[in-house]
Amino acid sequence: MTFTTFCLIAGVVSLILIAEIIVACVLCAKLVKHSKTDGEKASPPNQTTLHSFLGVAALLTYQISVVVCLVILVAEIVFFAWTIVSIKKLLKAKDEEEKKEDIELAATMVRHSITLEEAHDALSDEAAYHLIEEEEEPEEILAAETPTGAPKHLWLHRRYKNKTVINVDTLSQKFADNEHVNLKTLKEKKMIHPNVDYIKILGRGTLNKCLFVEANAFSADAVKMIVLTGGHAIKFVHEKHPSIHLVPHHK
Repeated sequence: MTFTTFCLIAGVVSLILIAEIIVACVLCAKLVKHSKTDGEKASPPNQTTLHSFLGVAALLTYQISVVVCLVILVAEIVFFAWTIVSIKKLLKAKDEEEKKEDIELAATMVRHSITLEEAHDALSDEAAYHLIEEEEEPEEILAAETPTGAPKHLWLHRRYKNKTVINVDTLSQKFADNEHVNLKTLKEKKMIHPNVDYIKILGRGTLNKCLFVEANAFSADAVKMIVLTGGHAIKFVHEKHPSIHLVPHHK
């Protein structure tokens, strides 16, 4: 069953269940109104038993209808929850499949040198973001930027104060094949200010080196240029404690 077919069937079934609930509610309302009308009418003595029986029957029918409506409503909620979970799983599986295909495609297109224009036309932006590898920020960087007395694991969602951008062609000029590009090596080569704590890599010019680039963010074209020359674009993420926030201490 394809993803589109599944969504179509789920939508049709949901509409049917919603229609059933509406119809049941309307019938219940009519039964209540009818039973009240019957109760207000004066009855001959010889029909008291009959009217009492009809009143009890109407009341039981109403109560049963309410229970049926509640059961259908609960079933609808459960069905919707199951549908949402199933769709999320299908989307995740589909994304993983597309990511695998993009990685395999990029591997067949690796070259020694590439320009921004060639990289832009070679892959889509969506494919480029599938090629980004994710790693947790190195412990030494976290330790160096954590305020005195603040637990390291609480300093994951800090505010970056000193951001900068680096172009790919600049990296090509300053680094050799198979070198690692990160905060430490950039500062060692005096390419960025010592206080910089956030790097974004942008695409520009020509890249003729295979580089392992670690940064906080990448443009789509930068990722294409890095990967299509055999390198790796590694983005720093914070996954261990995603719900913890700590406002930085200002000295």
